[in-house]
Amino acid sequence: MEKKRNHLEHLGIARGFGILSVVMAHTFVPEIRGGNPVLSILFLFFSGTTMQLFMMLSGYLFERSYDKYRPQGSLRFCIGKVKTLVVPYLSMSVISYAGIALAFMVPQLANVLGSAGYAKVGLLEAIFQITTFENHIVSHLWFLPTIFLIQIASFLAGRFFSRLPGLLVAAVLFIAAHYLAMPTLVYRVCTLHLFFCIGRRMVFLDAMTQKKWLVLVLPACLLTFAVQQAGWLGWSIPLEVLMALVVGVAGAASYIAVSRIIAGTVAGRGVAWVGKNSFAIYLLHQPFIVSGVSGVLLMYAPLPHLAICAITLALGIALPYLADRYVISKAGLLRFMFRGEYKAKAKKGHAAGRDGVA
Repeated sequence: MEKKRNHLEHLGIARGFGILSVVMAHTFVPEIRGGNPVLSILFLFFSGTTMQLFMMLSGYLFERSYDKYRPQGSLRFCIGKVKTLVVPYLSMSVISYAGIALAFMVPQLANVLGSAGYAKVGLLEAIFQITTFENHIVSHLWFLPTIFLIQIASFLAGRFFSRLPGLLVAAVLFIAAHYLAMPTLVYRVCTLHLFFCIGRRMVFLDAMTQKKWLVLVLPACLLTFAVQQAGWLGWSIPLEVLMALVVGVAGAASYIAVSRIIAGTVAGRGVAWVGKNSFAIYLLHQPFIVSGVSGVLLMYAPLPHLAICAITLALGIALPYLADRYVISKAGLLRFMFRGEYKAKAKKGHAAGRDGVA
């Protein structure tokens, strides 16, 4: 029992590292990272590793719970995922579109939105963007419909995608996504389903994320990423596919290996706390907290860019937690909108029920 608890603890720490990286990357808004090569590189690194980490964690936990899911039947499973993934996506999308439309009515905020590349969107166009995710005004929400489609497909396919033939099919889709023009959600599913499948191979994931493997996977991730960004081998689609796969898998494995090392320490408990609240942080930190505050500070406050990043990172972690803990959890309608829950649940159960989703 103690071993199992420690095992799940390091997964929670990895989730905490992942969401910290996501929020940090979003603090590097284009106006900030555009003039700072280091932040630009960090942004690209986080983009190539963090959601791959979340997909592998989601696949891992999905496989752990598969035997409990199966007796529910397909309909009940799909309804459950609609509530916990699609409903929060739709709620946050509607609120974001409405909030941005209202902000355009305030001249000072309209200036901020315009400088950040936002434009006014009509009602029909907004409905189309939300339902298809094409040109969605809040880009970070793509993870929810993507993981929803992957989990539904994985459940309906049984254990096919956790075995070698399924991994090969997922690899073919991963490669095809780099060659073919696809709708946004189809592209996301094809490029990330392979990482979900790798996560389902529990033996493989456990082996590659032991502490002793960190000396291999971290250098492999960093070296491949450096080669990828520098273009030392020249540019070709096959190389891009291979390097994206190595960076994603080795990067995710590195996060988990580091999480094993700090499990049980003060730092580990702190990062695990962030991981425990990762869904609320992911859902609520954009666009109004991180990007919104960054835009206002960049336009109206003479602060150094790194100070703005520090402020928005702190707010992006703290405000979603406070909103979830003291507002959302207290009202049934809000719990349904942002968690897909009708009744209040224990925090631990709420986090576990999302199969490791950000």
